[in-house]
Amino acid sequence: MVLSYEVRLTSKCQKNIKKLSRVDLERCLAKIKVLESFSPKTTNVKKLQGIDSKVYRLRIGNIRVIFEVDSTTKIVWILEMGYRGGVYDDL
Repeated sequence: MVLSYEVRLTSKCQKNIKKLSRVDLERCLAKIKVLESFSPKTTNVKKLQGIDSKVYRLRIGNIRVIFEVDSTTKIVWILEMGYRGGVYDDL
């Protein structure tokens, strides 16, 4: 049985998304669709250490998507999306 999640972006993520190139953004949006049927075993998804236990990262080339999973409301919140160099700085 696959659980269905709703994917939402935080306002901070919506601002940072504008820094991505059009090609990278299209690639990210296609991969984010996978999170609608979230499973921690999804390829390129890792749980972040040292942070809240519900925070994960999705690797898409040199772009990182940081997201939090709320199991009770079935929402995946995209917290941050950006190039790997500075995406972890504000966590």
